[in-house]
Amino acid sequence: PGMLMASMRLNIPVIFVSGGPMEAGKTKLSDQIIKLDLVDAMIQGADPKVSDEQSEQIERSACPTCGSCSGMFTANSMNCL
Repeated sequence: PGMLMASMRLNIPVIFVSGGPMEAGKTKLSDQIIKLDLVDAMIQGADPKVSDEQSEQIERSACPTCGSCSGMFTANSMNCL
């Protein structure tokens, strides 16, 4: 979004090539495989029942590919335009 804002301010023509949204992450916790996104990782990180090791595993698995974040936040909403 920042580069698009700069191009509008400078009034120059641009071509915006979207990277697309990233895939959801996967991790194995207590013998089950769960899909994750960044919001799930934040929720699990705030849960006192989740150990520090599990929290680190969730953080490493939440964003596995390139692209905009999978939640409908600024990067993904600009990606949809």
